[in-house]
Amino acid sequence: MQAGSSAGDEAARSLQKAEDLRRRAKWHEERAASFALGRQGELVVAQALDALTSHGYRRIDDCRWPGRPQANIDHVLIGPAGLFVIDAKNWSGRVDVRAGVLRQNGYRRSREAEGAVAAAAAVAGLLPQRLPRVQAVLCLCGSAQLPPQTLTGGCCVATAGEIAAWIHRQPSVLPPESVSAIYAELGGRLQTASVTAARTASSIVPDFVPEHWPPGPVPREAPAPVRHDAAAGRGAHRRPRAQVPTRQAHRFSRRSAVIGRVLLLLMLLDAAGSALLSASQRIGDVIILVLCAAWLLRLERRRPVMDRPPRRIRNRR
Repeated sequence: MQAGSSAGDEAARSLQKAEDLRRRAKWHEERAASFALGRQGELVVAQALDALTSHGYRRIDDCRWPGRPQANIDHVLIGPAGLFVIDAKNWSGRVDVRAGVLRQNGYRRSREAEGAVAAAAAVAGLLPQRLPRVQAVLCLCGSAQLPPQTLTGGCCVATAGEIAAWIHRQPSVLPPESVSAIYAELGGRLQTASVTAARTASSIVPDFVPEHWPPGPVPREAPAPVRHDAAAGRGAHRRPRAQVPTRQAHRFSRRSAVIGRVLLLLMLLDAAGSALLSASQRIGDVIILVLCAAWLLRLERRRPVMDRPPRRIRNRR
């Protein structure tokens, strides 16, 4: 046994664990930065909507999306102009509208607009009566300078600096007593999305975003820690895991499956035509027809397996 072998193994395992912890810490910092930016946007929009309180508007902040327990709605505003479901977006970069489609840095943001419309419909579905106006609004809190306008699909977009004046200019459709009744009804049905009050008296999320927090989208799931073999000794290591199939390889396999189905279908049609036109070759063509149909059926049965996203390939010993 070589001197220092066990100490070297422990050092290697500790260094690998430290690297795993650094990777997970970076993921959580990016996630915290994204949610902190979102909280900033919600606070800016709430402050802008406070100007409507004196005009008979009532507001519910940070509530659960009805029917979707994991999603939340930033602001629900009820007033003389109707019901407004507002989603605050603290986006960076260039934001504009082209042909009724909202874009950020050239990329379409139709999914966000469709989500706001779906949220407005879900909130309106909680009321026993049908309201004369239910409006979904995307409120931009960043540096975007857009006039209030309606997108394709019915969602409106406005900036935080103009949303209050834009809503105040809308025609009145609800009397004050209806506004109070709808506010009381929704207040009893909409559940708060915040769990901070149940855990602690004050929020630990800062009102600012530290400069060292990197901007950008939140990864969907944290990187999995690398498992270490505690029983490995004398320099023995586990066999490395196989690499995860890439999206390019997955697309290539699906493309190959489509080409195979087309070729088999052409052979099937050729065999069927030959069997109908030539009586002398009927027996051979029927055999080809049956074989092609069997292969096509087998390929179609395997189709759900090919259409699923690639999974990790487990190492088999």
